[in-house]
Amino acid sequence: MQFGAAKIAFCKGPALPKPAGATLEAWNIESSIYLEGAHYNYVYLNYVYLLRNQQERRPSSGVFGPGEFTKLFREVLDTIDLIFRDGVDWKAFIQTLNQIQVEHGDAQLAIQAIENKGDGVVVVKLQAAPDSDQEPLHRSFMQGYPKALKAAERKYKAQLKAKDREIQIYHQQSANLYEIVKLPWRPLMTVLTTHQHPTADFILFAQHGWADNNRWMLALAQELATEATEIVAPSLNYAMTWLRMAPLIEAVDQIATAVIDQQPTVPLRIIGHSMGGLVWLEVLTRHPEWWPRVQALVLVASPVGGADLGRIIDPLQVGLGIAADLGRDRRPLAMAIAAAINTLVLAGNTDGGSDGTITVESTKVPNAQFVCLEGLSHADMRYHPAVVEHIHQFWDGQILSLPLMQHPLVERLRKIRGMTDAHLRAFDRAKRYLTLDDGTSLYVWRHPLGIDHVFVVDAEAALLYSGYVGWLHYEDFWQALRTIKAEQEEVL
Repeated sequence: MQFGAAKIAFCKGPALPKPAGATLEAWNIESSIYLEGAHYNYVYLNYVYLLRNQQERRPSSGVFGPGEFTKLFREVLDTIDLIFRDGVDWKAFIQTLNQIQVEHGDAQLAIQAIENKGDGVVVVKLQAAPDSDQEPLHRSFMQGYPKALKAAERKYKAQLKAKDREIQIYHQQSANLYEIVKLPWRPLMTVLTTHQHPTADFILFAQHGWADNNRWMLALAQELATEATEIVAPSLNYAMTWLRMAPLIEAVDQIATAVIDQQPTVPLRIIGHSMGGLVWLEVLTRHPEWWPRVQALVLVASPVGGADLGRIIDPLQVGLGIAADLGRDRRPLAMAIAAAINTLVLAGNTDGGSDGTITVESTKVPNAQFVCLEGLSHADMRYHPAVVEHIHQFWDGQILSLPLMQHPLVERLRKIRGMTDAHLRAFDRAKRYLTLDDGTSLYVWRHPLGIDHVFVVDAEAALLYSGYVGWLHYEDFWQALRTIKAEQEEVL
């Protein structure tokens, strides 16, 4: 470590002096560093191992508060950095990591993060147990990984009769991991597992949603997990959640495939919040072979029927970024999955019809159990005691509701082009359009901006559904209603 022109080394024994700032080199090599009482206003970290003279200031601005210096570098000392400059074969990586966990079980290794350092350099951070000897762990990995890599290459050549160039291309593609590691916005941080257990009781996938990271979903998963649960909680690139869902779906698919392939008999449980639930519906649709292993699927505040906010942003459905993906109706996918997988839908309600972001109606999935949590906002639903309690009850086999059944009239209305699940608030302004022979009534209302709304009320005056169409599908809407009315008149 350097301060000015003098070198100051970490050492055992008395606390370090207290200069205004310092430059740290080789700061995570010696595990017996004495940190108690050490304090610096700020430090610069030299990344000499990245073949460049790069420094990173900690903290990025200002100075360390009391105890922050010690806390930061205590965490650093418990982390092993694995640096890959020519790509990563993730199957070889996981195979090597599993082998080291068997050989060094007390180290309690777990993947903490994956960072893109640019220029093809990927850094995988492993978290180790406090006071573990990192040097033999690092050495074992760097010796074992090339062997696993060569074995994988032999397998690829045998299966694909690949040439050396084809294997090189494979490595380059694998280095991108989720196709978004290479993105320039910022390093991709993905917590893969917080618990790794040789005999896991189940693998718990927890996926965050749009404009978010994995902080709250990871906390939710940790609250729900047992000591033997393996948690997989990817944190997707924040900027990418504003663009399109396709690369996010691919990312989660690749992560899940790598984990599931390594443990082919361990049961699976899945929780997705908001867009994270939509991502998992797409992933499960790709992999029906996983369905028998999924013990439970929980969709938390997920706009399965299409987010009305997405339809508002992209009313002409021309594909305006993430709005086009969030506005899509995935209820047919969800219905098929819920018919085969035990599924729970949790919705929040803060204003009599939505959680402040998505409508309650858009979360409903036929064949799934459904619970609406009063007073919880969209953000609250990520990690709240009521959410934890209901998921525990669901996992324990309690019946929280009868499986949702879709009324035939609601099902028919949802098939109208452009139909979007809506808030219930405008029902008091609607007028009855017709009443069916079973007592179900259909009400309509036109917004001052020309947006047509429809409501379905059953014979007991319970409001079953609210939806709307934009100007683009005005004719489709009224043609469908006239057809329904004509059919009813024939019956009478």
